[in-house]
Amino acid sequence: MAELIAQENFSKIHDFPVECRIESVQTDPRVKNFFKNASKTGFGVGIPDAVYLIGETLVIIEIKAFDMKKAVLDAKHYYSCIRLNGFIKDIITVSFIKSGKFKIFENDNEIFPDTLKAKDLNLKLNKPLIKFKTTQNDKEYSKKEMDKNFFTIHNFIRDNCHITSREKIILVLGILTGLKDNKFKKEWNKYYDNSLLDQFLFDSIKKVYSDKLNKNDTDERLKNFLFIKSHESFKNSNNLHKIIELVVEIQQLNYTGDLINLFYCEFVKYTDVDGQALGIVLTPDYITELMCFLLEINENDTVLDICTGTSSFLLSSLKYNPKKLIGCEMQNDLFLMAESNFILRNVNNYELHKGNCFNFDFKATKSISNPPFGQKKIGEKELDFFLKQINCTKNGLSVCVFPQSCISNNKQNLKLKQKIMSKATVKTVITLNNQVFYPNASVGCSIILVDTSKPHEPENDKVLLVNFNNDGYEIQKHTGKVLVDSSKLENIKKILCEFRCGNETEISCFGLLTEDSEWSYFAFCKNRTTEIDLINLQLRQLELQFEMNKLHILNREKRFIKLEKTKMFKICDIFDIETVKKSMTTIRAKKNPGNVPYISASKLNNGITCYTKHDQNFTLNRSNCLTIVNAGDGGCGYTFFQNRDFFASSSIYILRFKDAYKNYVENIKVNLFFCQIISKLHSKYGFNRGLKINKLIGENAEEIELPVDKLGCVDFELINDLYDSLG
Repeated sequence: MAELIAQENFSKIHDFPVECRIESVQTDPRVKNFFKNASKTGFGVGIPDAVYLIGETLVIIEIKAFDMKKAVLDAKHYYSCIRLNGFIKDIITVSFIKSGKFKIFENDNEIFPDTLKAKDLNLKLNKPLIKFKTTQNDKEYSKKEMDKNFFTIHNFIRDNCHITSREKIILVLGILTGLKDNKFKKEWNKYYDNSLLDQFLFDSIKKVYSDKLNKNDTDERLKNFLFIKSHESFKNSNNLHKIIELVVEIQQLNYTGDLINLFYCEFVKYTDVDGQALGIVLTPDYITELMCFLLEINENDTVLDICTGTSSFLLSSLKYNPKKLIGCEMQNDLFLMAESNFILRNVNNYELHKGNCFNFDFKATKSISNPPFGQKKIGEKELDFFLKQINCTKNGLSVCVFPQSCISNNKQNLKLKQKIMSKATVKTVITLNNQVFYPNASVGCSIILVDTSKPHEPENDKVLLVNFNNDGYEIQKHTGKVLVDSSKLENIKKILCEFRCGNETEISCFGLLTEDSEWSYFAFCKNRTTEIDLINLQLRQLELQFEMNKLHILNREKRFIKLEKTKMFKICDIFDIETVKKSMTTIRAKKNPGNVPYISASKLNNGITCYTKHDQNFTLNRSNCLTIVNAGDGGCGYTFFQNRDFFASSSIYILRFKDAYKNYVENIKVNLFFCQIISKLHSKYGFNRGLKINKLIGENAEEIELPVDKLGCVDFELINDLYDSLG
């Protein structure tokens, strides 16, 4: 079934001319001899998934459900059999899997789809042989794909290669550098299961550095990569080949940002690399983009970053075509990554200095940085870095991001803020989301933009204060930080562009700052009320009434009723138990608010996580049933009665009374009684011991103790009468 889906997906994107398709390789006289002895079993005719003969070019297509490696090997098998024939000028093999990924080889060399045109195949057509579907979600899709591959690469290296945390990152950097060499890029895939691949990679890294650096600098950089050609994990195994394959997959997504930065940030999640210990947290792409936008960089500018990291800021500034880039980085590995980034992108107009930025005298017209947070050394606090940056910027703009605690109105920051205002005019303060550096740090931060051409005049210089707390990203369970609204960054840019008009908005205002004031939007914004939400008022009233009634009940004296005659029953003897068909995810439910209950793994609010819109893509479950949470640490085992139709996640089962008890389907008292009894399962199940379906159905199904009548049947009358005793 999965291969059929893969074939259907392939048919949607390929654009081979129909008239060139070979319907049967067994009978078509043009190709039957090619495949006569090409079976993958070694005997008989080989039959690929699809074959096209276009002029003198033979195109062979192999489609698999999930295994790209197998698809490539099968395609190469046919290539190996046919190339011996000698009658075909070119053989192109296309390997395709269900997810939409594919690899294309022309003879022995891997090629990219955008270079393979139909006109290259002796056709009078000028269009791509493989078409791409572009959507608004392409960038988000690519990021998701990269995240999966980052995780896969890290885990593969961890499980198969016994190298240090630092070496993991340097290995990936080496591969990205090696792929800059055209020979390595074309031929690395020939070295499958070959111990020469490690030397080939090292030599390619050496060639790339030699083309850009002098011999002494090249030799110094290569010391970082020596482990690649000496480590046992890369000898006589396909480990290195597999890692390169995964890195190439990410590279082919054509990510335009700082790929090395992403690798570093992702690997820091799983390791104890020195980055976090030193307060080094690299900057997210959208913040990098915003800060470069603030600087108004032009072709005459020299842009400085005194805390370069992997050079994300300087790389982002390249789209404004600055005259020169200057960077400074003290950490060895980050310096290596920054330099490699410039080399990989063929940047020549840069200076990169290694060492403490306070020991250098730089000259720039624009400057930008994300200094290390929380340094203990006197004179190297976050604002000290900003002051250094301002001193190096002549009559230009300077922007920096640091913790909000640095610009709060306490005595510790007073002197540094005084110094900043004595050297530059504060233009803009942007308050950021506390999760901006998630998952590597969780701290409230701000961006400060200043003009170094004159000191700040507190009585006259209005400062634009912006609240960028809603930056379009949210933290989602099992997924992490996800972009849910791409318009937020553009909205902020628009506000900044309209700054001169003097208009305030819902998320921006103006303020007159002093050294002892709090430099924050929240210190100056006004609490305006232009409309009243009446629905919200009613909900608040209901919440208050509920809490008052709840308190009234809790204040009563506790009472218990002794059940004289009980019996154990399997839950499945009383209820039909169903899994959720076409379940909805919590992300989807929250993204489309409405009035339909959405039930998931929660022990609160009757299991309702939120209210969502009707969606025909998911099953709307009928009301008058019980739901039981089957997973999670907090809610597993908790049971609730649902008296409205609802959507649900896969983290619950649905319990419906069997036909013998259908008279009680709508009886709220009876249903709530069973909720209380079944919820006792919570003490037995949790995150590490989920409530699987076989625990509710079958010989070993869970049992509950219920009151029975004289005949030994469930005493529903007694259950119903229990509520009358509540008074």
